[in-house]
Amino acid sequence: MELARTIDSLCASQVLVFGSLPPHGRDLDLLTQTGAEAHSLKARLSEQGFTARGSSLARFTNPSIEGVDVVEAAGWGLPSDELRALFAESLPIDDLTRLVRPSPQHSLLILARRFARSGASLPDKHRDRIAVAVQDDPDAWDKAAKRAPSWGAKRSLALLRDAFERGITPTRRTQVEAVAEEYAVRGRSPAHLHAIRRLMKRGRGAIVALSGLDGAGKTTQAEALRDALEKVGFDARVEWTKIARNPSLDLVAAPVKFFLRRPQRATGDTASPADTTPDAKRFRERSALVTHGWTLVVAVTNATAHRKATRHHVRHGRVVICDRYVLDSAAHMRYRYGPERRFRLQRTLVRWLSPRPLRQFLLKVPPEVALERKAEQYDLQQLSLLAGLYDDEREALGITAVDGTEPPEQLNARIAQEVWDRLTE
Repeated sequence: MELARTIDSLCASQVLVFGSLPPHGRDLDLLTQTGAEAHSLKARLSEQGFTARGSSLARFTNPSIEGVDVVEAAGWGLPSDELRALFAESLPIDDLTRLVRPSPQHSLLILARRFARSGASLPDKHRDRIAVAVQDDPDAWDKAAKRAPSWGAKRSLALLRDAFERGITPTRRTQVEAVAEEYAVRGRSPAHLHAIRRLMKRGRGAIVALSGLDGAGKTTQAEALRDALEKVGFDARVEWTKIARNPSLDLVAAPVKFFLRRPQRATGDTASPADTTPDAKRFRERSALVTHGWTLVVAVTNATAHRKATRHHVRHGRVVICDRYVLDSAAHMRYRYGPERRFRLQRTLVRWLSPRPLRQFLLKVPPEVALERKAEQYDLQQLSLLAGLYDDEREALGITAVDGTEPPEQLNARIAQEVWDRLTE
């Protein structure tokens, strides 16, 4: 709410909050009446430490990462009388003087336009806003329907009401038809509709990868980055992937292990009691060819796991933050199957078969720090070996290294700023 009060003091005239209202919204979506007002507000926010990328602005000063989106009303393509009514019928927000909220009928129209482009089911936060609008004005649906033709929102309003009251998810065809109606009112060409159809089809998701030793702080930073991106208006999720922890590998290896044990049971030829190395591992270690073949299977399986963990989110326009990714696969493959080997083909397979990340970071910490933070799986010697392998593979893959010993809030702000810069380019 403090951000809303700050912006309220910076506004020279009414500005409409057309997204979630403070203090419940992750970021603030603002609509100004003129382009000059939008430009002035962005300039004043920049003086407050916000960085601008088009209509989006963000301030990365942990613990208060904040996001604002400033849009001028002309961009909505509404007739002048509808724009006047949008602001004239707006309602106050608590004790704010310049920031206002839409009337119930306008709230439904705004949500209808957004819903037609979403390509997904109705989010709970939008369902809650609809419920509030209808509670505030039981006739809101009927009033919105009367204005819908001027908004080019007759079809999209019907889709929204069906989703809210009957739980019906719109088809891609009905969504495109709804957007086409809006574009007809705006006077846009068929080329614009073709562009929006392609955009709705492919989504705008992205992948961010965080890599490093156990104890480097990957999980902490992944969750912090998710929270930071949500504060500046992105839908973000965290996914965890790890080499050699895939059920598919067990399915592939099981027949091999079974047949390696059969001759021993038949001949009574077993390893010495002091040798606890599994049969399949001894067999692999004796043959460079078998090691090469098995690591190819590991590489393909790992890349497949990356695709499986990310594709659904990317398809729905989310930012996926991967706790371990290609760099971890390459480093751990060498650690497990031969530090002296480069496994260039395997690394290339993982890199090219895994979806390409928008940004990748190696969280570097000394092995001693990693051991102190998480003394569970590796000893100091093993962590030192792994750290060297991470450095080798990072250079080969061209991945950015960051200091994982920085204060977590400071590191989160830096990573979030870099990711936001790329997302809003």
